[in-house]
Amino acid sequence: MNHRYLRTFLLVGLGLVLVSCSITRVKWRIKWNKGMEESKAAFMEAPLPVEKERQPNIII
Repeated sequence: MNHRYLRTFLLVGLGLVLVSCSITRVKWRIKWNKGMEESKAAFMEAPLPVEKERQPNIII
């Protein structure tokens, strides 16, 4: 009987930790995506500091 309660408590605790981590991950992902879009737009609009013969091959 005691092992049953311990196992149930551990499973519920683990479930709560996993749910809270996934909720936090979604919250941070939304903030990160907004920041990335703003910085990408600023980077694309900025002029090149020095004109080079061959530009680096960078995919953004």
